[in-house]
Amino acid sequence: MKKELREAFESEMTKAKRLYSADDLSAAFHHLERAHILGQRFYVPHVVSHWWMLKVGLKRSDLWEIFGQLMRIIASAGSLLGWVPAGNTGGANVSPIKPMPIPDDLASLLKDERAPSMIRFAFRIIAVALIASLAFVALWLLRHNQKVALIDAEWREQQEPQLANVGAVRDVTIQPLVNWHASDPTYATEAGVSYLLQADGRAILFDLGSNKGKQAPSPLEANMALFQISVDTIDSIFLSHHHFDHVGGREWAARNTFSFGVHQPKLSEKIEIFAPIPLEYPGHPVTHITAPKVIAPGIASIGPIKRQLLMGQIQEQALALHVEGKGILLVIGCGHQTLRKIVSRTKAVFDAPIFAIVGDLHYPVPDGQMTLAGVNLQRTFASGGGLFSQLTMADVEEDFDLLQSLDLELLAMGSHDTSDTVLEMAARRFPGSFQRVEVGKTIKLTE
Repeated sequence: MKKELREAFESEMTKAKRLYSADDLSAAFHHLERAHILGQRFYVPHVVSHWWMLKVGLKRSDLWEIFGQLMRIIASAGSLLGWVPAGNTGGANVSPIKPMPIPDDLASLLKDERAPSMIRFAFRIIAVALIASLAFVALWLLRHNQKVALIDAEWREQQEPQLANVGAVRDVTIQPLVNWHASDPTYATEAGVSYLLQADGRAILFDLGSNKGKQAPSPLEANMALFQISVDTIDSIFLSHHHFDHVGGREWAARNTFSFGVHQPKLSEKIEIFAPIPLEYPGHPVTHITAPKVIAPGIASIGPIKRQLLMGQIQEQALALHVEGKGILLVIGCGHQTLRKIVSRTKAVFDAPIFAIVGDLHYPVPDGQMTLAGVNLQRTFASGGGLFSQLTMADVEEDFDLLQSLDLELLAMGSHDTSDTVLEMAARRFPGSFQRVEVGKTIKLTE
């Protein structure tokens, strides 16, 4: 920007700021329009003029002006390429691409401005690409926040009726088959989840791990063999949600199905399959759970709970077992639903207290088990309130306050999506009830 033009721009901005301070907003906006005409071919002055127009809009509580200026601040990147409509005054009351007559006293200052050199032009192309990327991210985050707000509104309006004729079980044994830690190095471990539950003789396979390395046998199959568990001994398969680390791998998640390993075994006709979204399995029906539902005497799904994550929307259900004489045992896959919603739903649909929780609750702070190029994937994309509102230790402490209010007999936490730091916090906070979920370490609950 040449000296005369710069001085003229600064003069208009100085007048605008003084009038703004004196609350003469109409006169201030007039000088901002003149500053916009002078500075719109130069990125920083262009943004400055729109920024002060935004301030005027905010002071007037003019929603149209506020929205218009926010959009124009983003679109100011056009000045980096010389893409500006000559004479445009920059307010939200005019089209941002409309050329307009230039006042005579300003036209003389603008007539000698030269087109940018090829080097400056190339630099501007790069700058526009970066700004466009930032704008895309901003719009994506805005859309994400809108979806979060919509889901939260739906949650507040939901009124799930209490389940009737739930029944009860007397003896429950939970064998972790896949998780991050193991009680013995003989067992395979990974950032995935799978449990085998035995409830009064009924065998329920809860999730199927990750098999990220496409191993044969998979960690799940290898551990099942060590425990002498075969597919034919299973009565039910219960899928908490359809993330790859719970359905046997990315390939199966992409194909809208699940598997024990690199091949899908034929399942016995007696096996019932329960999933929170419509899924398929070769030659076998899959029951789509849409609401709290009893799936066997004393055993129920609390129903899918929707959550909008940065990685996309997820529907996750937890398994609830009504243990006679004790109350509700919750088995949780990832905890994407949030502990507060899980507890709220459980209290709404069961006429019994929660006395035990087993599973992963998704506390990847300060770090999770999945990283890429130094980015904590579980914390950034699969938990918290968004890119700029990630899960914190304070959030974990709030959840621990909720757990403490439940007066649990057992809190067994997994570590495929929760850090060892948080597990150590839980051990200190719940010395009488806490234990780590480890492959090979059986969890028993009886009446």
